Amino acid sequence: MDGLIDIQRTTVSYGGYLYVLEAPVFAPGTKIQISIPVTSRCPVSVRTFVKVSIYEGSILPGTGTKLAEYASSEYTLAPNGTYNFAVNHTTVQGSIDRRDVGVEVYYWDGTKWARDGTAQFDDVYYVRAPDYRFEIGQPAAKVA
Repeated sequence: MDGLIDIQRTTVSYGGYLYVLEAPVFAPGTKIQISIPVTSRCPVSVRTFVKVSIYEGSILPGTGTKLAEYASSEYTLAPNGTYNFAVNHTTVQGSIDRRDVGVEVYYWDGTKWARDGTAQFDDVYYVRAPDYRFEIGQPAAKVA
């Protein structure tokens, strides 16, 4: 069944907004949801789930340190059907601010879970401490 399930660009949602191609910046400790649209190219309905790995980004090919790994809920995909698998994650500070996301799709072949497709997405989001800045205006005085 290899190659019969398409993995599309991941998205990150936070505060009611959905971030797709641009990499949003989150403070450490922020709860976010990462969703991965998956389209079945199988001729029959198939039970599926995804495993999502969060990595520190790397300037070298491949990934940096793995920070977390999650399995989504299971969903039965119809032929040519698309489903947005999602996992919740709390951002963590690391030695580098870029975060890559790895995705593996698993399907039930009737006797066991088998892995079909994998994809690696670079710089899906960033984690940085808040940048505190203040502007002080001109003081004013008046009779109380």
